[in-house]
Amino acid sequence: MQVLDARGNPVTSSTAAVTLVIGNNPGGGALAGVPSVAAVGGVASFSGLSLNRPGVGYTLLASSSGVTGATSAAFDIAAGAAAQLAFVANPVDTVAGAVLAPPVVVAIQDTSGNTLASATASIAVSILNNPGNSLLGGSGLVAAVNGIATFADLSLDKAGAGYTLLASAPGLGTATSAAFGVTAGAVSKLAFLVQPSEVEFATPISPAVRVVVEDALGNPVPGASAAVVVTLEDNPGFAVLSGATLALMVDGAATFADLSLNRSGSGYTLRASSPGMVDAVSDRFTVVLTAPKAYQAGCDCQSGAGAEFGLWGLLALAALARRRSRG
Repeated sequence: MQVLDARGNPVTSSTAAVTLVIGNNPGGGALAGVPSVAAVGGVASFSGLSLNRPGVGYTLLASSSGVTGATSAAFDIAAGAAAQLAFVANPVDTVAGAVLAPPVVVAIQDTSGNTLASATASIAVSILNNPGNSLLGGSGLVAAVNGIATFADLSLDKAGAGYTLLASAPGLGTATSAAFGVTAGAVSKLAFLVQPSEVEFATPISPAVRVVVEDALGNPVPGASAAVVVTLEDNPGFAVLSGATLALMVDGAATFADLSLNRSGSGYTLRASSPGMVDAVSDRFTVVLTAPKAYQAGCDCQSGAGAEFGLWGLLALAALARRRSRG
């Protein structure tokens, strides 16, 4: 940049400060470098200037105190080489099983963050942070069009907070999305959170049986409220289920604290039901017969003495009970 007098002659003695700014700015770029320089011999030289956005028809404006400004010839800025990936549309909070909307979008960019319209590389997305051990549904590999890869059908099947996605492509490194959450879907079915375990007959099942509400994908639905009834499903010993078999849910879970069965047997199951939901059937469990206390007291359990008497004694007691019941 040269300082001239009114007739267009160089003013070689000038040491005025000359400043450059962007005039026409078709790409919305920013001017980097040192934009203000003192003239030496009437000439101000600007080295290291750059613009960070591509565009056609940029101009620069030069100004200095006490002199008329000048406008540069128009020039163009092209994007750099493909260097990185970036999420230009991040995933947002969603419901388990639902398609992420708006779609996730990943761009191929140069080092200044300019999207390369000519790029067509294939970009893969996967789950990076996976708090709910979810599976990623949909098309996880998409070819960029005009430098943009749009993932229109992604979904996750497990609820959780703090999920992130990872985008990758050969030679372009990786990019990590913003964090997002997945919540449970609509109430759909029941499930046994705490299964019934082996128990002595006429003794409450411990730990207490617990039933929860889940969505169609098996995610617990916090805050759900409903009345749940448990009944015997498989009943190999023809037992009667005692205790409170109706329970109201608290924060999506119903607890049955005093269930018991009055007959021994192997392969019992419970059924949980509630209006409008799919029933749940428990795992199989066993109800064991406990020896009478009088026998337990007389048995040498370490040596095994009395074991034979115990077996025949139990049979005799059962026969005596049948005779008494007949009158």
